[in-house]
Amino acid sequence: MAVKTYPAEKKSLKVDVSPTYENTAWKWMRYSGVLLIPLVWFHILLQDVIVGVHRIDFDYVAARWAMTSWKIYD
Repeated sequence: MAVKTYPAEKKSLKVDVSPTYENTAWKWMRYSGVLLIPLVWFHILLQDVIVGVHRIDFDYVAARWAMTSWKIYD
């Protein structure tokens, strides 16, 4: 006589993680890391490729820091 056996049902275990300071800090570190990648590449493209290293002097930096948008970006 043959007996049919069925695999036991797998119950998924779901862990409920309550938001703690460590979890929130971990998420924000990941978000800021993802945000920094395009910011760094735009900075390198602008300063080294478009403007050129040879043109960056005190007057260039002073003119850039006179604008509020560059203060926020930098």
